[in-house]
Amino acid sequence: MTPSELGLVAAALLFAGFANGLVGLGLPPVAIALLTTTLTPLQAAALVVVPSFLTNFLQAARGGHMLALLKRYRPVIVFTLNGTLVFPTALADHPSFTRNVFGILMIAYATYSLLAPSLKMPRRYQGYVGVASGFATGVLTAFTGVSAMPSVPFFESLRLSRAELLQILGISFCACSMALGIILQAEATTSIFDLGTAIATIACLIGMLVGSKSVCLVDERNFSRIFLFGLIGLGFLPLWTAM
Repeated sequence: MTPSELGLVAAALLFAGFANGLVGLGLPPVAIALLTTTLTPLQAAALVVVPSFLTNFLQAARGGHMLALLKRYRPVIVFTLNGTLVFPTALADHPSFTRNVFGILMIAYATYSLLAPSLKMPRRYQGYVGVASGFATGVLTAFTGVSAMPSVPFFESLRLSRAELLQILGISFCACSMALGIILQAEATTSIFDLGTAIATIACLIGMLVGSKSVCLVDERNFSRIFLFGLIGLGFLPLWTAM
């Protein structure tokens, strides 16, 4: 990678880590949205997968419910893994399509988060909808590198406690990152362990530390809204360039 590209990686992951440390979500969407302004979706995903796995593992491990949540939602996680592995060359083989899907996904994710609908999934449907949601999330991860939809709305509809919700989302995102990492490492043209990844990981961790320390200094609600409107704008960018 060129020095300017490494600078972009550091800046993108620093900001994405800051946003994640402040609001608790959004690392891969923000990072990939910024990186794909210059890099290919495959390159962006390869740079983000290790920081995403590490931060989501830390999120999943905090709170004391990890084993219980894994046992309760094991089918969802299994289908998420399988969905990611179904299309192992999606990011490499379909870059233009991937950019468009990514743009639509970002707009949908940010719009959903802004509207914050109060959904409640009836217990009798949770199993069926859960595995369908997990599989769809895995497929979209394979195409875009982002694992937010539709897993976020599904888990939010279960009305879990905030601690449980953050943990199960961390588990789900961690599973997607692990499967995506396996796929990307198998690609002959890319690697998830190089200088760019090291810079991305360090920048991300610094950003998260600063973000978590800034919670008492920044209006979290206003920042979240600005951040989500920014995601919508970045989501329109690949759609605009494809016209």
